[in-house]
Amino acid sequence: MNNVNTLFSIKDLENISRIKVHTMRIWEKRYKLLSPKRTDTNIRFYNLENLKRIIERNTFI
Repeated sequence: MNNVNTLFSIKDLENISRIKVHTMRIWEKRYKLLSPKRTDTNIRFYNLENLKRIIERNTFI
């Protein structure tokens, strides 16, 4: 079985990348860098592609 997580919360991304949640929200809004899926209650969930983008972005900071 494959136990790799493919959906991440914004807090997961913060913990992995060390980029603050507030910064990621700004990047999402201003630069369209991230495109999370949202639940009915508007909670963000990010996929592996979003994780990859945030990690790549973090290497240039």
